[in-house]
Amino acid sequence: MKDPVVANNLAASGIPNVSRADPFPSFGHAADHLLRTLRLPRPSLPDLWNPTLPDIVLHPVSGSPRKNWPFFDELMLRVPGSCLLPQSRSLIDVSRYLRNVRAFVGNDSGVTHLAAYLGVPTLALFGPTDPRRWGPIGRRSRIIWKTKLEDISVNEVLTVFGNWIWNAYRNPN
Repeated sequence: MKDPVVANNLAASGIPNVSRADPFPSFGHAADHLLRTLRLPRPSLPDLWNPTLPDIVLHPVSGSPRKNWPFFDELMLRVPGSCLLPQSRSLIDVSRYLRNVRAFVGNDSGVTHLAAYLGVPTLALFGPTDPRRWGPIGRRSRIIWKTKLEDISVNEVLTVFGNWIWNAYRNPN
């Protein structure tokens, strides 16, 4: 917590272990910054991927329209077996579903971070935010980053995705 008044009030209220730190890292990934702040080691990443479904999930939404790559419709037409993430599911159900899909392509969103964390082959498309600080962390995650999302072409996504997913299946670890 950055604000000393809030931290002091929490400590005075009997809250143990109140940490004060700048919530925005000056360098490195945000997760590493928070771990350093709390003096915790980086945990090993789980490998929960169990591809029992043929689905290649496309997730064209995020928390901000400026983080949404504009070409998902065309990508869906060009990727056999692709589908949109089913809506109206709990986070637990989304996790259970994602860990069983073949692959995932998404914007800078919480669901993309979840897919990467689960070990699903995940291709994240980043534009205005810096993935070196905010990118998904996972065993099988890759990022395409351009300052303008519209500068990422469908062909570029298909090339990176195709080459990399093929390797993920040949060498799952």
